Amino acid sequence: MTCRTLPGVLVVLLLTVTAVVPEQQVNRHHPLPLAEQPAPEVFDVARAAYQGRLVLYVGAGLSMASPSRGPRGSDVAGHLRPFVAEILGLSIDQVPDEGLESLALRVERDAAHRLEDLKACC
Repeated sequence: MTCRTLPGVLVVLLLTVTAVVPEQQVNRHHPLPLAEQPAPEVFDVARAAYQGRLVLYVGAGLSMASPSRGPRGSDVAGHLRPFVAEILGLSIDQVPDEGLESLALRVERDAAHRLEDLKACC
């Protein structure tokens, strides 16, 4: 999920899921040949990085370290709660204090057509 939380800054949320699975079930990354164009979204991320407007949230507090000094994920989630409530047509009290991933999943589950609104909310 991406979300702009500061004017002119593209924020990319990287969510990591860890699981133990048998070796035959592991999906390995297979890079495309250089002759093939990457997905259009890659250009948006690359452009933001080139312009110095890219913030990566990688979890475990890594985004808080220098030089990025980004806010904690829970702070960003708290900032997004009112927007999620509005998107879902609920009062803020009806949206529990959840993490970023939980908020995005809730919007995806209950109002998937509004995910773009969440991405561009701030």
